[in-house]
Amino acid sequence: MPDRQSLCLRADDAEALTEFNRRIGALAGAEIRLTFACDGPALTIEGRVARRREWRSPEEPHLLLRPGTTDRVHVLAEMAVSLRRRGAGWYLARRRWYEEQDLDETPLGSGDLEVELTPLP
Repeated sequence: MPDRQSLCLRADDAEALTEFNRRIGALAGAEIRLTFACDGPALTIEGRVARRREWRSPEEPHLLLRPGTTDRVHVLAEMAVSLRRRGAGWYLARRRWYEEQDLDETPLGSGDLEVELTPLP
């Protein structure tokens, strides 16, 4: 299992999200912890990187979270979360794993996003 990785996703780098998705995608099927820090408090989530056949598209891996771990509504099913970017802002999009439509999003902040990716045993 690879060691912990730290990434700085620069707001002015058009390829930053692609690089993040490449690193997450390489861990398909693995349990990981992700910590995101931008201009607010850090957010940490744990889950399983979906297997490639479960991805919505070939370029969009997502993390599957166990029911009840998001502290939000609709928590009786596994939730799929994906990192998204709009302008200089970063957010996590959340949906039920079996649906195509996002339920909601959690803003992470704007500017550079620090990400720590830790494989779990």
